Amino acid sequence: MFPKWSAKNASRWESVRSRGKARFVFLNGGLIMGAAMLAATLLPPVLFHHLLPSWNFFCLAIVFSPLAGILWGILMWNMLDGAHRRFLSDKELHELLQK
Repeated sequence: MFPKWSAKNASRWESVRSRGKARFVFLNGGLIMGAAMLAATLLPPVLFHHLLPSWNFFCLAIVFSPLAGILWGILMWNMLDGAHRRFLSDKELHELLQK
């Protein structure tokens, strides 16, 4: 799914990974993606239709956007960590074949 990783990508992921899964999921998922999802949910009705969302819609968006962002963060962590593990195993295999 991801393109081939380079040593630079692997070292960058190792620094992110060393900070922990909870931090990655909360910061990148809950805050950053949650805020992006909230904006993507609330802005189009205002910008394109000049309608203010109802309070129910606003409250639901406030609650579910961070939750969806956290799910996205968990998914991305698992995908990136799996790609990193595949890179390391491919690298070890390549080093064994070189010997």
